[in-house]
Amino acid sequence: LKLYIERSTATLYTPTVQLQDKCKNMILRCYMLELMVILYEEEIPDSEGQFIYHFNQSLSPEIGCPPCETYNPQNSDTFFKSLKNV
Repeated sequence: LKLYIERSTATLYTPTVQLQDKCKNMILRCYMLELMVILYEEEIPDSEGQFIYHFNQSLSPEIGCPPCETYNPQNSDTFFKSLKNV
């Protein structure tokens, strides 16, 4: 998956680490949704990305957390670096 992220030209909403403790599930959900964008745009076979869909469905919603679209869009490099820090 790392290779697909690195070669992606997508601009992805990238959550900030500051809210990580308060909104952990929502932040993870945002990352998973953006990873699904990469799966779609890079035409990755379902067999390689199915775990992301399953993981996203397992996350319970949290109240009072900002929606994914409120985070700044970043290039895939910045997105991946931020994801590794979660």
